Amino acid sequence: MSGYIISGYNTDNITGNQRVVYDYGEDSAAVPDGMTIDVTGKLWVASFYGGEVRCIDPLTGTCKHLYFDG
Repeated sequence: MSGYIISGYNTDNITGNQRVVYDYGEDSAAVPDGMTIDVTGKLWVASFYGGEVRCIDPLTGTCKHLYFDG
């Protein structure tokens, strides 16, 4: 793994059990800058540079990009 990652933790375990939910990868200029979760459990991550918001499914790691001109 390289670049920025979003990690998840198992809250049912004392040790936490960190796992990678999403890896931005080396080729991305985006820098994660803020995050929220919606009622369906999807993560919405705003990014500094790149003008985008990513919608990430934390169970599958799949991502949809929403780009903004600016």
